[in-house]
Amino acid sequence: MGTENLIIKRILQNGPEYKALMRSASDELLACGLYTQAEVNAMHTPGEFKASWMPWGHYLSVGIYGAEVDRNVIGCIELLERDDRTGILEVLFVAKEFRDKHVATRLVHEAVQEAHARSVVAIEVYTMEREPKAVAFWKNFFDPFQPNTSGQLALLGNAFPAIGWRLPPDRFPTIGTPTSP
Repeated sequence: MGTENLIIKRILQNGPEYKALMRSASDELLACGLYTQAEVNAMHTPGEFKASWMPWGHYLSVGIYGAEVDRNVIGCIELLERDDRTGILEVLFVAKEFRDKHVATRLVHEAVQEAHARSVVAIEVYTMEREPKAVAFWKNFFDPFQPNTSGQLALLGNAFPAIGWRLPPDRFPTIGTPTSP
């Protein structure tokens, strides 16, 4: 499947497109054995998880960007902004059949452009150490920059480590700029 007709647009968090993507993402996490059903359920229930980089009540959702091909939303990313004016990239997901086609990079680029427009002081990305494909994507994306921050996700009484990158906005324009769709 091609991405010649790829467009990036805002989608609603409670909308059917986002919900369908999150169901697909959850199904993949379960199928790979990375998370249990209880953990996936908790990740989608406010108050049941706590990410150290997203303190409750101290961030807002700037927007969710969806990648659409032929009227089908096939991926998304969310941009958050903490009270300290740090932009956070979250919930990056692309449907399997559209991976390795620069869709994720295009989504990141769109969110970073919005972060620039908001004059954030830094942009952070975290990924769970237990998700090898996500770790590989972000390490490749940020190459040659190495992870320079960390965090943890508290979930069902367990603490799961995350690695992260924190960069000033002026370091982002040269990183992840899409070269082709």
